[in-house]
Amino acid sequence: MMRRIDMANLLFKRFQRPFFIVIIFFLSLNQILALEVKWFGASCLTITDKDTRIIVDPFITRPSFWKVITNQGLFPDANLIEKYFGKGPKKNIILITHTHYDHILDLPAILNLYPNSLVYAPPETLQYLLLHKSPFLEFKAVADGEEISFENFKIHSFKIEHSSLPLGIKFSHGELNKTLLPPLGALDYKARNSNSFVINHPEAKILIHPTSIPRNYDFKEVDLLIVGLTGLNIDPLKKELLEKIQAKKTFAIHNDNFFYDFEAPIKKMPFFPTLVEFESKNLPITILKNFKD
Repeated sequence: MMRRIDMANLLFKRFQRPFFIVIIFFLSLNQILALEVKWFGASCLTITDKDTRIIVDPFITRPSFWKVITNQGLFPDANLIEKYFGKGPKKNIILITHTHYDHILDLPAILNLYPNSLVYAPPETLQYLLLHKSPFLEFKAVADGEEISFENFKIHSFKIEHSSLPLGIKFSHGELNKTLLPPLGALDYKARNSNSFVINHPEAKILIHPTSIPRNYDFKEVDLLIVGLTGLNIDPLKKELLEKIQAKKTFAIHNDNFFYDFEAPIKKMPFFPTLVEFESKNLPITILKNFKD
């Protein structure tokens, strides 16, 4: 009996170190790969693992409806941006779906915080960065179907169509007037190209489709589908995208009223549709946190 106990103790002492190393390795791997996705209203999102953060369409400054329609000069709220984006991984990649004010207004302030960021965006975004003299490590223009890799992330971009206002009116469509100087008004931000993004990470596959106009994708399953409810009629979107893509979770964006203060209780944009009620009364809303939970 004593020999069995001694043998067990010997084996334990011999293998305990490798055993605990293996345990620590897998625990640290889980920590590294843990993924968190947050929504900050409009189409502003963060997708973060231990080392890297993706910021999509940075916009938490909330100019009033009156400032927007009268085209008054808009300034990013630097204090608010510092509060919500000032702490995070040192490695940041910024994705821009298109260049309307409610998608890039806060981009210069974000780049002041993180000048070593990679910006992956429509070509015309570079004009706004140069206009604002924004620092950045690298700018890469989006190309349809292109893939880029960044740490644990692989990102595919796809060309999409921006939704129209009633009567088919294109909101602020065209090219930036290069004679303008900051601060720009909301109507000075022009967009010619729009993109969706598929983000692949060891923990999840995420599709960000920021418009209510569907398009065909060459895949049928994702872990998370983030879709913009940017039009009054979303029946085509439901039929041609939501019913074709099997998603473990679907989350609607850009149907909040972003003319209100960011830190005020979240409100639905009048007349815009929704899929479900907002999951929280306040922004940001955590959409997913660690798929292994």
